[in-house]
Amino acid sequence: MYYSTTDVYQSKRKLVNFSKSLVPKENKVERKFVADIILKEPIKVVNTVERLGQNLEKDLSSQIDENYTRQVVKI
Repeated sequence: MYYSTTDVYQSKRKLVNFSKSLVPKENKVERKFVADIILKEPIKVVNTVERLGQNLEKDLSSQIDENYTRQVVKI
């Protein structure tokens, strides 16, 4: 039997864990924002524009680039 929901859940969990490894723990809002960008979750356009405006108004953590580079080099 094929369990597609289990496969989807596992894939989604891996992506969420990857996004958590990129953002420092103290930046909870930034962490959620990065996870949503990676997962491309369907949300209302108005909400997307507001969140993008709020989150991109300020610079994202410089650690994201460093952590991403570290993760990619591992692979």
